[in-house]
Formats: sequence, structure tokens, C-alpha cells
Amino acid sequence: MLRKAALILVTGISLAFLQCGGSSNTRPTANAPSPNPGSTTPASTPTPTPSPSTSPDSYLATVICCVISRTPVAVGQTTVDASANNGAGVWPSVGTGSGVTMVLKFCPYSQSGNNCLNVATYTAGGGNVNFTFPAKGAFAGNFIAFVNGDNTDPEVYTASGASSGLNFESAMLPAGTITGGIGQATGNAPGSGVLTATSTMAHLALTGTLANHTFQVSVCGLDASHCRFLSNITTDTQGNASGDIGTLQNQDNDIFLVGDNSRVEFISAFRVQ
Repeated sequence: MLRKAALILVTGISLAFLQCGGSSNTRPTANAPSPNPGSTTPASTPTPTPSPSTSPDSYLATVICCVISRTPVAVGQTTVDASANNGAGVWPSVGTGSGVTMVLKFCPYSQSGNNCLNVATYTAGGGNVNFTFPAKGAFAGNFIAFVNGDNTDPEVYTASGASSGLNFESAMLPAGTITGGIGQATGNAPGSGVLTATSTMAHLALTGTLANHTFQVSVCGLDASHCRFLSNITTDTQGNASGDIGTLQNQDNDIFLVGDNSRVEFISAFRVQ
């Protein structure tokens, strides 16, 4: 008998890394191109890698529960590094039922749900869970809560476009700085950014990057082959840009990529120092 698990995806895009029908397949179902899919010759990772801003990274995502119910709803929000890059976070103690033991994990992009880090163990229905992220570095991926730590049939996850108001916010860090890499070619564009999702509208702001340059923006699940292109955004003569970059689907995934020339330049992520 399959044990039910719970999954969270950080507010982003493309139907939250599971279908809402209680399937045990943890991969998102929408295939979409990664940034600038026309090129077939990815560039190698540059040396040295770019350095992000030293200011705190604000990370917020909407938590959805539960796949098994076939009617997932927003049940709260999770935050990481809201005031300092020290790994402090908050997660709502939701699960498949009151009193159920849940294990909160963080699964890195783009490892398809493998090599997840255990973040916290909690009892569902007990109020908010305060946690400290268990590793140092820069991290891009999804938070997922599983019943008893069994990585099957997730129920609780994070998503973007899942509620009215602000339901996702993340720093856009240089992709080359992500701990463990992202399994894709990364660039060396300077600067950084912030991506927010208000209701179903995604908005991107870039600062101090390449001037007069066009980037492609996509939203992805945990598998790099499952991305959805949103739109292009072009910087001004100062290397800045700000604008809406597409409409999200309800309970879309929440890993955002900004890239060019088959390279990923920025990715939604947070740092722990």
C-alpha cells in the first residue's frame, strides 16, 4: 500500500510539479523550451562565476494542500531569509490530516526530485514550523512536505499563481553561483534581480546587468526538460529592466530562469551564509 506524501513547490510556474489528481509522478506535465531553445551548442560555465548582491534575499512561496483531495487549495505561505541570509524559514504545519508526521524537504533544480535535503520534521496541525536550512550556499529548487518522509504521491507543495495578492517572491541570483550546479550551461552576466507573482501575473526586475540586451524568461519544474517559456525582456542602456513577463497558470511551478544563447544567466534562488 502506497504511503501518501506531501509536496511543496516554491511559487513559480507550470502546474505544480504534480498533477492534482493524486498521481505519484512528481514531474511537471508541461514541456516547454528552456531559454532560447533554438541554439544547439551550449556554452561552457564561465570562470570566474558572477557574484550576486550581498543584500538579504527575500524568498516567499504559497503552500498548496493536498493532491490527494483532488481539490488543492492555498493553505499558507513559506518564507526563507526574509531579513537575513541565515537560512531561517517558516513553513505552515499542513499535512494530509491533523497529527500526521510530515517531513519537509528541499529538492534541488534540476535533479528531478533526487538528492533532496531534509529540512524539518513536524506534526501536521500544530501551527507554523520554524526551521533553519541545513546547508550553506545558494539554492534553487522546491520545498516539498512528505508523509513520514516517503518520497511518493506528494500532497503539500509550493506553487505560484495560486492565490490572490503576492504569492511568490524570489531573488534572481546568477545561475553560475548555485551550489552543486543546475545541470545546464550558465552565463556570466553581472547584476541580479527580483521576480514576484501577484495573483497570476509574473513581474521581473533586473539591475546592473548587460545593457541593451534581450533575455528569455521561463518557468520550470524540478526537471530541466519541463519548462514553459513566458516572454522576453530587454534591458536599457544602464542594464536595468522591469516589466510583467507573463501570466501564470493556477498552481504553476515556481522555479524561474532568465537566459540567453542557450545559457541560464539568473535563477530564482536564495542564499544561506
